Amino acid sequence: MTQWNHLEYGSHNKFRQIQNLKNIFFYLLGTIFACTSSCKTTENKYQKIIQRIEFVFNLKKTISQNCWKHFNEKKYDVPLIYYTKKESFIANPTPLFLKQIHSKLIFSSPKIVIYKTNKRINNTEFHMETNISLHSNNKKDYELNSPFMHCSSFEITKKYVGGTNSTEYWATMVLHEYFHGFQFKNNDFLNRFSKTNLQKISEDSLCSIYKSNPWFKNKIKIENTFLLNAINTNNISKRKKLILSFLKHRQERRKIVQKKWGIQIEEIEKNYELTEGTARVIENFIATKFKTSPIDYQLQRVDSHYKAFRYFKNYKLENEDWMYLPSKHYFYATGYNLTRLLDQMCINYKSKIFQKNGKSLEDYLLN
Repeated sequence: MTQWNHLEYGSHNKFRQIQNLKNIFFYLLGTIFACTSSCKTTENKYQKIIQRIEFVFNLKKTISQNCWKHFNEKKYDVPLIYYTKKESFIANPTPLFLKQIHSKLIFSSPKIVIYKTNKRINNTEFHMETNISLHSNNKKDYELNSPFMHCSSFEITKKYVGGTNSTEYWATMVLHEYFHGFQFKNNDFLNRFSKTNLQKISEDSLCSIYKSNPWFKNKIKIENTFLLNAINTNNISKRKKLILSFLKHRQERRKIVQKKWGIQIEEIEKNYELTEGTARVIENFIATKFKTSPIDYQLQRVDSHYKAFRYFKNYKLENEDWMYLPSKHYFYATGYNLTRLLDQMCINYKSKIFQKNGKSLEDYLLN
């Protein structure tokens, strides 16, 4: 190999100088080409993942500007762990995470840094949740009082969630969960959520009561119908009567539960309606926004599952009855319908609801 320090510059050996310079030129050219090709290959290997994460982060900005103020502020940012079948990646990790989990930086921009973990974080194939550890003494737990968003790739998610037809649809689920992270980054709400959950009445407990007791399910259906009718009327007097009927029936149902099983479900029910109902606000906003969104050509270039929003061109909430009709997780629908009713009544609940002494969604109806 020709080396720079072996070149001879004497005038008597000019031909040899020229030959050596030519050799160096072609060697360097080949080296640069090889390096460029290698770097490009490494970069392209993760481009789809990077572009999907950037797509989600850009939507956070849109939500913050048009739907829920402060959602995109740095102090509410939550790390996102993205899983493929064999690998995992993390966007905007905490220092403790990087200390506990060996990871390599693969992408950096002013707003996002993305690392690939040396090993997949766990063996669970499907993830679509926000995790946070409460009441733990393990100071090495990177989720201790710190929410982390976990999501599987589109390719995995479509295997577990019916109707997942595009990267855009996948993104609505990711942002629903991301909003839970925003909720938990509000310390006042986190304290309230933590104290309420000490009652040991879990989400699964409410679902079990709903599923196993037809009378309970029927009463939830009646309450939800009151909410829907109140949403769909512009008659203030009629709406007020419907709200009072809703609150009366709800109180009666909770009293029956307490009498039959000796448990009070009011606070935990309010908590889950607030948590899930407001997250569903984000889902509907994004789905509606997708109707008129411009094509993301960068994402389209690397992701064949990105369909340029074509599945959302005819999106209408009334056609998505899973959003507003109760099922086993009934508090998603009742919570969401409460937010719709508050919006219909022009009640500003968004700016205060996660703050200290924040009220539940149904409490705002008493204004």
